[in-house]
Amino acid sequence: MHKDAQGWLYEIAGFVNSIQYKEHKLNWLEYQKGYLDQPYQERFTHLSSMLVSDENIWQMSKSGRLRWKIENEGFNTQKNQGYGLQHKFSQTSGGDAELLPTATDSTYDQPINREITKG
Repeated sequence: MHKDAQGWLYEIAGFVNSIQYKEHKLNWLEYQKGYLDQPYQERFTHLSSMLVSDENIWQMSKSGRLRWKIENEGFNTQKNQGYGLQHKFSQTSGGDAELLPTATDSTYDQPINREITKG
C-alpha cells in the first residue's frame, strides 16, 4: 500500500495454476487495485498458458492489461475514425461475434482486396 494524491492505494493479486479445461491446462490470475476510502476498485482477470508464480504475477498482469489496452484502442480507432468496422452478430448456434468492415465502406476493403488479388 502507498499513498498518492487520491489517498491510500492498495493492490492485490492472486493466481491458480493448472485448471483443466477440455484438453487444455490454463492458469488464472486476478489483479485488484483501489483506494481504501473509495468503494470503486478495478479488477482484472487473465487466463494464460504460462505458469504463474509469486515472482511473475505482477508483470504478467501488467502485460495483460497493456495488451488489452492496445487491442481496445486499435478497435476503437477502426470503429470510430472512418474505417467502418462494426460487430456482426451471428444468429447461428455455433457462430461467434465477428468484427467486419461494412459492405459499403471502400476505404477499408479496397486495400485488402488488392492484397488478395495480388496473390
